[in-house]
Amino acid sequence: MTPPQVVASGVVLHVVELDGLRPERLAYGRDLSVDERVRAARLRSDLDRERFVLRRGVLRRLLAEEMGESPAGLRFAFGPYGKPRLEGVGPCFSASSSGSLFVVAIAHAGEVGVDVERVVPREELDAMARDHFPRVVRARFAALGEGERLAAFYRIWTIEEAVAKLDGRGIADGMPVPDVAIAAMRADGRWDLPAAATHGPCAVETTRLGGDAVVSVAWERELPSGRDGPSARSRLERRATSVPAAAIRSAPSTARDDPRRTLRRPVPRA
Repeated sequence: MTPPQVVASGVVLHVVELDGLRPERLAYGRDLSVDERVRAARLRSDLDRERFVLRRGVLRRLLAEEMGESPAGLRFAFGPYGKPRLEGVGPCFSASSSGSLFVVAIAHAGEVGVDVERVVPREELDAMARDHFPRVVRARFAALGEGERLAAFYRIWTIEEAVAKLDGRGIADGMPVPDVAIAAMRADGRWDLPAAATHGPCAVETTRLGGDAVVSVAWERELPSGRDGPSARSRLERRATSVPAAAIRSAPSTARDDPRRTLRRPVPRA
């Protein structure tokens, strides 16, 4: 089995190709709750239904491995800002998908956020940058060559979304630190962000997955006061995942569904 990729101490990233799991969709579907099955049935296309079932099934199996419980036995709730979480005591998690690519970040000592996007040309990217990036970032973005702007946009966008998904409150005024967005225009990397109105001190890392996707992971750098987070890194690194290795793509050691979907401003979600 391919192990999860360790992003930071106690923070791991799973990268899964859903299409590789389609022959097992019925098995994954048996782990879903009644509510999840109802939600799947409401989707119009067969592909959307299959991917929904696989996303929920994969998430359940990965979290069940961490909890030592059965996937079907997990129960979910929502935090004060609408972010999904496990009922009772358990790791924090965040999930994102783009086409058949599905990523899950799991953290045992603080909140975590993740976002993945397929890097595909869109006519509206320049307009979206003008509408949503801070002024200083917009100026630097506009100065990039046409070939550079595509990758730069997706790095900045996934960073914003990952930070917004730390606890679901979102980002009220764009990038908390414009310097990070400017640095991310040129290359992947890891940056520390200070405390802001919507989150405490955190770190964020962005990287390419293969040649067609960008993923960013954000995590809290300091354990919030009063929260006891187990030091579980060694257990995470030893444990194999119950998701078949053939479906798991390798992410770099440092580390929604239709690829044609419309990108939206970061809002509370897993």
